[in-house]
This record gives sequence, C-alpha cells and structure tokens, in this order.
Amino acid sequence: MSDEKLVDGFGEVEKDAIGEIMNITMGSAATAVSNMLSAKVWITTPTVTVVSAKDLSFPELEPSIMVKIKYIQGVEGQNVLVLKQNDVQLMGLPLEVTDDFKFDEMNISAVCEVMNQMMGASATALSEIIDTTIDISTPEAIVQDNGTTVSSLYDLSENDNVVSIKFNLTIDGVINSEFISILSIDLAKEMANKMMAGY
Repeated sequence: MSDEKLVDGFGEVEKDAIGEIMNITMGSAATAVSNMLSAKVWITTPTVTVVSAKDLSFPELEPSIMVKIKYIQGVEGQNVLVLKQNDVQLMGLPLEVTDDFKFDEMNISAVCEVMNQMMGASATALSEIIDTTIDISTPEAIVQDNGTTVSSLYDLSENDNVVSIKFNLTIDGVINSEFISILSIDLAKEMANKMMAGY
C-alpha cells in the first residue's frame, strides 16, 4: 500500500511475516521445552513492534536475564531473548521459585542448555519455513545489571531500530508470564523476505 509506514524498509507486510515466522518457530521451541521439563508449555501468538533501541524497555520482566543467540548459517544476525529471572529459575526441576536463588555459573549453564534446546528447535522450524539451512551458536546468557542493555549486546547505537516480538508464556500452570525476542531490523527483513520469496 502506498500509505504504508516503513521504518528502515520494514512495514506491515514484513511485520506480519515475522509474526508468522516467530509463531511457528516458537511453537516448536515450546514443544522442546515441554519435553525437557515434562510439563505443558504454551506460547501465544506474538505481538510485533518496531522501536528504537533507546526506547526499548521491559520493566515487567525485571529483574531479567538476556540470552543471545547468533545465527551462523542461513541468515546473518542475532536474536536476543529477554526473560524474567524467576521464570528462568522455574525452567529447572522441580518447578518452584526460591527467594534465596542466585544465578551462579552452574545455573547459567543450565539456562543455556534449556535455551539451546529451545532455539535449536526454533532454528529447525525456521529452516523449513525459509527453505534454508540454519545453524546457530551456543546461547550466551547474561544476567542483567545496570550496564547491560540490548544496544550493548547488539553493538547498536541508541537511535538504531530493532524489532521487538512479545509472547505470553505459560508453563503447566506454574508460570504465567511473558518474554521478548529482539531482532535487528536487517535480520528481521532478511527472514521476512526469504519467507515471502518462498510463497
């Protein structure tokens, strides 16, 4: 449409395509987490927005943990997942939160293993959608502190735009929360264009 608002070449058509891609890939990720935890996992249809890095905030997820995944084959870029620390704590066994929980090296390693299974399943689904072999790096988990921002993880300036994809997350009636997946504009456009080219 001629009056469509484009941000860095990313408009409603691309937003719809990314929404569909993330809906399918995170559905596969939910199945992987469900199998790991032996618990039912639901991830809802996502909400896609374009926002400048400086305006990106997620107070409802604080204190948060950020998980960075690099795409090393098929598409170029990285995906940063932002989750609540309590929710990630619950991704262990048993499914419970303790007030004295602290993220140490062992806990962070466990988080990365869950995310590795989750995003591996997501990458496999993405490969099928865009008909391209996808490979990802081992996830890197960063516990948020005052110096940790999405801009710093992406090496972006604060004025650069990113694509924020928000999901609701439910795990076996224990977690009823949400998380955010953040893509650079270039990666989101590449994914959307590959998907649309396939149709």
